[in-house]
Amino acid sequence: MREDRVRAVLENVAEPVEEFVMTMDELREIAKKPRPTTYIGYEPSGPIHVGVLFTIQKLAKLASLGFHSIALMADLHGFLNGKGSLEILKEVSLTYWREVFTTLGSPDIDIVLGSDYQLTADYELDMLTLSQRVTARRAWRAMSMIARETEHPTVGQHIYPIMQALDIIYLGCDLAMGGTDQRRIHALARELFGSK
Repeated sequence: MREDRVRAVLENVAEPVEEFVMTMDELREIAKKPRPTTYIGYEPSGPIHVGVLFTIQKLAKLASLGFHSIALMADLHGFLNGKGSLEILKEVSLTYWREVFTTLGSPDIDIVLGSDYQLTADYELDMLTLSQRVTARRAWRAMSMIARETEHPTVGQHIYPIMQALDIIYLGCDLAMGGTDQRRIHALARELFGSK
């Protein structure tokens, strides 16, 4: 058993694992894998804030313990959320954000640009197929609090949680991580795909 991996995953977790999308037994099974995959998604819409530093350190720690750690630069998600043009978000991802991850985290963190796979025909068809299984109300519930508090959320903001759930599959993740605002999206992914 890799209890060091389990401890690293649970370090600084705000809420108990059992209460939302994963049981401790499932986490222990993931920790036993030779090279489990984990990811955290980032909307690269501006300067990195202090909260991001903790997640960079978490990915680096897990990489040092044998995880394939992925930092998803969610440029297309940022575009859907109205954070800027896709071109600018992509450029910021590949320069500023990549440099911060390499410098403050670890060169072992795999930086993945969302638009590299999210604009493929297969991904788009899978997203449309999933959108037929998720009600508008369920997508709204999975949206972040910021988007839900918007007076008139866009269709793009409703698509956002569906895409994020699909990202977990496309990245081959055993363990999706994020802030407490992400737990509803992770719960949606579990509803759609079950546990692996």
